[in-house]
Amino acid sequence: GAGASMGAVDDSSVLLPAASGLRDELWHRFMVDTSESETPSKIGLLSLEHSTALIEAKVGRRPLVQYVGERFSVSSPLWPHSVLPFFEPKALFTTNYDELVEKGWGCHRNLPSVIPVFSDSHLEFSQGRVPLYKPHGTAQHATSDVGKGGVVLTQFDYFKMIEEKRKMLKSFFRDMEKACVVFIGYSFQDMDVASHLYEMRRKRKDMHWYAVFPRNDSNVRSMYEREYGIKQINRTFADFVAEVGKRLELVPENWELELNGRPNY
Repeated sequence: GAGASMGAVDDSSVLLPAASGLRDELWHRFMVDTSESETPSKIGLLSLEHSTALIEAKVGRRPLVQYVGERFSVSSPLWPHSVLPFFEPKALFTTNYDELVEKGWGCHRNLPSVIPVFSDSHLEFSQGRVPLYKPHGTAQHATSDVGKGGVVLTQFDYFKMIEEKRKMLKSFFRDMEKACVVFIGYSFQDMDVASHLYEMRRKRKDMHWYAVFPRNDSNVRSMYEREYGIKQINRTFADFVAEVGKRLELVPENWELELNGRPNY
């Protein structure tokens, strides 16, 4: 989820925005008169999906998705993304546009590579590689068609992608009953994902699911465990992979040095 990209910067060294920040940026860029200095009240409680639909109606699709593609273009991964391959995940799933995971895999030459999957039909090309499910598209192919890497941004993009996304979720969750699943920086506000998890948990109570995000709140922990059967781990992404990597001896001690001594915690 977006929490896994916290602290990452784009090619201009500007921090990547979360959904609300991206909404405000796009509204200011495409919808606000140059004489206005603040976000106008008319944006109100508009979601990112609704506001971008209005922006697309005004300026067209290409300027909108081109801006998003450039905004989420990253040159290098954060440290935790660079060590993910040492954990040997069977598959990954992200709704993020950035390519931090791909950049992290790019730090390795002797491990199975990762391959982005934008629709269920792309799975046939993932043999021998780690599938990275990206149903919302990716920065590198932002201007492509939805389902072929183009970013899923407006509410109408979601309508176009909903059936394909459900197929991808079904494929991704197919073996979850047998696997340990860790959600990193994910808010579970995506109803397609959350409803799928909820339904699976109603049928099975013994699956090992964990959610990693830095919040020490007993009510939050109780809700996740009661409704989803997910145990929360109060850690940042970086602290989690550093601690687990050390305890299980997964990450080489000199890995920070291989990143020029500048790990991005």
